[in-house]
Amino acid sequence: MSKYSNEFKLKVIKYCIEEFHGYGNTAKYFNIPSSETVRRWCEHYEAHGIEGISKYKNNVNVNKKMYKILNLVMYNFVHC
Repeated sequence: MSKYSNEFKLKVIKYCIEEFHGYGNTAKYFNIPSSETVRRWCEHYEAHGIEGISKYKNNVNVNKKMYKILNLVMYNFVHC
């Protein structure tokens, strides 16, 4: 379970990006211990949108599972 909710992360990201605050100032404003956390959230958001701010490991695991399922379905479809 993530320490911060996705709603909170989105609020932080929007404050940082849309209002042109730096990572350090944003971290202080929201009482986040490290500006690196804010930087990472912003980078994931910019690269992947809202899905990028959910817990990263879970997204990777879901993608791997979906890839395996898709391959299995395609294999069965081709070999029927």
